[in-house]
Amino acid sequence: MRRFFWQDRAGIGQEGIIGGTDARHIRTVLRMKPGDTLVVFDGAGNDFEATIKTIAPDQVRVSPVKRIHTTMDSPVKITFAQAMLKGKKMDVLARQITELGITRWIPFFSERSIPVPSRAKLPARLERWRTIIIESMKQCQRSRLTELGDIVSFDTALEMGKPDDVKLIFWEEETRTLSEALGSVPDRCERIFAIIGPEGGFSETEIEKAVSFGYQSVSLGVRILKAETAALSVCTLMQYLFGDMGGN
Repeated sequence: MRRFFWQDRAGIGQEGIIGGTDARHIRTVLRMKPGDTLVVFDGAGNDFEATIKTIAPDQVRVSPVKRIHTTMDSPVKITFAQAMLKGKKMDVLARQITELGITRWIPFFSERSIPVPSRAKLPARLERWRTIIIESMKQCQRSRLTELGDIVSFDTALEMGKPDDVKLIFWEEETRTLSEALGSVPDRCERIFAIIGPEGGFSETEIEKAVSFGYQSVSLGVRILKAETAALSVCTLMQYLFGDMGGN
């Protein structure tokens, strides 16, 4: 059945509303009618089979009838912090990291982030990324939204990783491999924090600051990767080593 996002978080026997483009899609493209069934998810881990009660031009009222238990979300909390990238690369990344099951995404500004957009335009960017995340969740059938906060500074991003079990910063000038860095890490880790730089990479000063915060600087190998390639590599590696992509 088709999956749709709603924010009501209603339970069985209650009613909630699907609005916006999803409502129009249900009415004009799918041509669904009252009495038809679909799946709704609220981004907090709750999926329901629901029955359509009423259909209006801008909203569809539904009632959950059965809870659906899913296992599409990672068993570990992986935070991925990405320095701002050029153009629409961050839009693409929002979709891809959601598909890879990342728990939290932190965009941040680093020394070499270029260009730096106007602060007035940042709320619109964040809203677009949230929309992309929700659309991606429908496709990959996750139940929990990838958490997206404000775009922060590098120092703030480092602070946000303090409670995590594993803290890694990936740097193209580093020689220590990931396996060498993880040699002293406990077998069971519940919270992972990984940081990737912008197209120009991190400065040595930034790496020194990260290490002072308890991060381990590691390499992704001998080849120089594009920032977006490095981002996908890191997210996949974290899920493989600690999550649900076959490493455990």
